[in-house]
Order: sequence, then C-alpha cells, then structure tokens
Amino acid sequence: MMEFFEPFVKFIQYCTDNGVIEAGTALLIVMCMIVFCLSLFKSEFIINMIHSIKNHRKNECLKILSNEHASAEQRLCAEFELSRLQNKELCGFDDVLSQRYCVDLATKYQNLVTISFFKKFHSSIVICNCFTVSIRTGVCLWGEWFIGVIYSIHLIIIAGLFIFLSALGNKELSFWKHAVLYLMAMGILCLCVVISKQFPSRLDIRLLEEIKRQVTQPTN
Repeated sequence: MMEFFEPFVKFIQYCTDNGVIEAGTALLIVMCMIVFCLSLFKSEFIINMIHSIKNHRKNECLKILSNEHASAEQRLCAEFELSRLQNKELCGFDDVLSQRYCVDLATKYQNLVTISFFKKFHSSIVICNCFTVSIRTGVCLWGEWFIGVIYSIHLIIIAGLFIFLSALGNKELSFWKHAVLYLMAMGILCLCVVISKQFPSRLDIRLLEEIKRQVTQPTN
C-alpha cells in the first residue's frame, strides 16, 4: 500500500521543495487523502456490519414467527417488531410514534413526497411533551442545509486540488500518475454526491414547510 502512495508523496515533496505549495497545505492534502482512502477501505466493512445487525433482528423475528411452539403474545410482538424494522428502513426513524407520523404524512400528501423523503429530517420530526409528533422548521433546518453545502464545497475543493496538481505536474508526472490523481478526484466527487443526498435541499425544506402549513391549517 505504501508503494501506491509513494509517487503521490514524492510529487507533494517536489511541490513543497520548489515553493509551489506550503508545508501546511501539503500536510493538509496528505491528511485528507489518508482519511479518504481509509473511508473507502472501511466503508464496505462498515456497511456489511450494519446489514448483519439489521438482518439479525429480522431473522430473530422471523424465527419466532416460524416457531410452532411460540405463544400468541410472542408472535404478536415479533410482528410488531418486524413492522417497526420495515418502517425504519422506509422513513429512517426508530421510534414508533415518528414512524406512524411519517407514514400518515406520506399517505396523505403522496402527491408531494414519498415515505423516504423524511429520512433527511431527523431533527425536524419531534415528539412533544404530550407524546404528539410535530414538524419543526426554521433556522436550524436551514442550518443543516448550509452545513451540507459547506461540506460539498469542501469536497469539491479537494477534488479540484488533485486536478490542479495533475495540471501543475504536466511534464513531471507520467500518464498513470495523472490517471491516479484524476481517479482520486472522481472518487471524491462521487463521495460528494452521496454525502449531499444525506442533507436536505432547498426544495426539500420548502416541501416540508408546505406540509407543515397544510397540517397546521385549521379545517372548517
């Protein structure tokens, strides 16, 4: 693995020695690249581990339902738990109150949103003191959108930096080194697309505000 990074490290060292970039900038580039590569190597392991945990709960519920000696109460609890896990995959919420609220909203306003729409709004669907669920909008919601924009811009700058390094070392680098830099830039841009989908967009926020307006609108 160190042999794979050796050309990149040498190029960073060349740019630092010739004053093209500062030492602090070079250190930042190396740290960002290490974090990015570790996330790629570990992402599959983390995803498989999460899936195994989810499937473990489902398998336990299915085992109870298929058990002839299980009591009616156990079967009923297993059915409820299995339904809760399925709803969690749809709307992203773990508690039953929020799940039912999102399912009701998705059913009532199916011309506006789907059930997966609410996955982006974990902090906006809140449970009040009387165990009633409501929608919370405002500055905090737009703050989440702003954080998503800043994070996306950060990744785009890193990807552009790799492209800049490739253009800067046009004569010093061989073809495969340019290819590695462009592949890294493409990987970061793909990561940017995936991460940006986890944050609400301006259209998503406006749709949620419209749903809240219709929910709170008094009926005649």
